Amino acid sequence: MTENEKSVKKAKKTNTRKLSSKVIFILSLVTLFVICIIISLIIFFNSMHTSIYETPSPTPSKVAETITLPPSETTSTEPVETQVTETPASTPIPMYKPQDDIEFLLLFGLAEYDLADTIWIGIVNKTDNKIDFLSIPRDTYLRYKDRNNPDHWKINSYYNNYVNDQWVKTSDSASSMYLMGACEALLNIDMDYYVRVSYDTIEKIVDSMGGIEYDVPFRMEYYDLTPGHELIIEIDEGLQVLNGENVVKFLRFRQGTGYDYISDIARINRQQDMVKTIIKKAFTLSNISAVIEVAKNNIRTNFGKDQLTSFITFSLSLNSEKISFHTLRGYEDMVNTQVKDSDGNDIIRSFYIYSDEEVRKQLISICE
Repeated sequence: MTENEKSVKKAKKTNTRKLSSKVIFILSLVTLFVICIIISLIIFFNSMHTSIYETPSPTPSKVAETITLPPSETTSTEPVETQVTETPASTPIPMYKPQDDIEFLLLFGLAEYDLADTIWIGIVNKTDNKIDFLSIPRDTYLRYKDRNNPDHWKINSYYNNYVNDQWVKTSDSASSMYLMGACEALLNIDMDYYVRVSYDTIEKIVDSMGGIEYDVPFRMEYYDLTPGHELIIEIDEGLQVLNGENVVKFLRFRQGTGYDYISDIARINRQQDMVKTIIKKAFTLSNISAVIEVAKNNIRTNFGKDQLTSFITFSLSLNSEKISFHTLRGYEDMVNTQVKDSDGNDIIRSFYIYSDEEVRKQLISICE
């Protein structure tokens, strides 16, 4: 072998060693980068879970006995939407168990006096890859056997724990479970998880998104000067960008168009439309990390780590066309509770009336 051939062979070996070193170095960097991403995601989900997780308590509805509302004896001052009849107590409907892979989640927000101001049931269908939200009017009638005060017969009062009409202090986690148990009794389903959201959270989320452009259908005015619970709503009619504070006020406004009556159904319809608008904007954001950060620090839930990760992954895979909204079938009515006040007069209250059969039909139509 000539000297030139030896030199060429030696150069090739050197280049091969250099190339191998470069490949190993690049592969090492890629591997390290992937490991860093995985560790970051683990830290993120762990920190998110730690900040919002609440220790679950047993669902109390398993032993709750409900009783039926007495027949209405007064003329309704509210529009009747659906006429339904009560299912006889002697023929209870079995608990509804859908055929698809479905989870029922309670999502709710609190108002003053620890009342559940907004109650939605998230129906997560992993078989059909969609989410449905079922709004529960806060005046929906539900009475446990040990509640004799008509002021405690609405679904929104079940965040509070009453024993023989005496308020019993509980933790936030236990109160959330009481409300979830009431929703289980109402819908005759099995639920495992809840997410509690304050209006402050919604305000911060909207502000982190730069506000929401929305066409307000009419001028909204409302004044409550109750000390400690003041609420002033003044929102102009028309297309405008609403900041977080005004979006919250829009969601809370309860009067119907023209202020002829106070309607929870009218408010629910506006809430659903506003949430649709917020979701659509969220899907168009180039960077949703700020929104996730706000949610992480302000919501409270009893999701476990695995369930939380699974739910977030599932939600991020959806588009707005796979998200639908519904309202519990029923009608608003003024009802004689057949309970007397201290002066011997009948106590008349406004309730949202439903039937077990109609609720079952609605759940089947949504889930199947």
